[in-house]
Amino acid sequence: MNRFTFAALLTLFCAQATLTASTLYTLSTPTLSAGTTAVGGATFDSGTASPTYTSGMWTEDFSGTNTSTGEQIVCTVGLGLTTDEQKETCGNAGPGSAAHIGVDEDATTGQPSNSSILPNGTSYYVEDDGDPAYGAPVSTLMNLIVGDSYQLSFYQASNEEDGNDKAYSDSWLVYILPGVTAGEYICPTGICSTPVDPGSVAPVFTSTPMANPGASETPWELQTYTFKATNVNEILEFVTDAVGTSGFQPPLLDLAAVTTNVASPEPGTWLLTILGIGLVFAAGKLRRRSGSAYKRVLYR
Repeated sequence: MNRFTFAALLTLFCAQATLTASTLYTLSTPTLSAGTTAVGGATFDSGTASPTYTSGMWTEDFSGTNTSTGEQIVCTVGLGLTTDEQKETCGNAGPGSAAHIGVDEDATTGQPSNSSILPNGTSYYVEDDGDPAYGAPVSTLMNLIVGDSYQLSFYQASNEEDGNDKAYSDSWLVYILPGVTAGEYICPTGICSTPVDPGSVAPVFTSTPMANPGASETPWELQTYTFKATNVNEILEFVTDAVGTSGFQPPLLDLAAVTTNVASPEPGTWLLTILGIGLVFAAGKLRRRSGSAYKRVLYR
């Protein structure tokens, strides 16, 4: 392989790398206190008294809205739990977090079904209470290239805390906060009696409603959304949206395998790539012809 062919292949490889570059916003392995048993997950907990708690790349944006208990039900939960583990999916309590929240064991599995559709390597998911007095937004920092288009993909599902049996239509509200490096507590109109939205930013995407009939779970389903980066740093934030019948007993909303992929380059980018490859091959061919002509003159 001559260097001109190598250069052309390298150009194609770089173009393909641009097309397929992706970021998976991972969750950390739940950490449990010594002596804790039959627990399927753990609360977001950095181990220090702070209004925000972390789990891997994710942060719980909690501002103490539930002043009566100081608890938030936002957890990292493992897949494929046993019946006993499902009784305590939120694991051990952390500062400002609730302990031992169980999913409905009268449901088919308690946890969302069809976890086999989740991407390979998915071991944990976020479980977030749909009640704004207990649930809280979760956010992560995205490092982007300004002007590039990205496809956001994630899997959603829902289930209910043991003892709850109300029907709900549940969605995730997705926010993208440009030019900042930390999330903020958001509770929009229709969710909180007194809305909270410091930046007055509307959600960019509302996921497909999940119709939970009550005392049950809904299966995992893929959601996608495409956006263009306007800042190098942007916060990706998920806020629960549960709309149900009277007697508020909201379900738990679940979130897994959140990924951003660089979308396909614009047609102009591909055109420049193709033209560049053509010039490389043309230069190589011209060089070979020049060499052949030189040899014919030399040995004539």
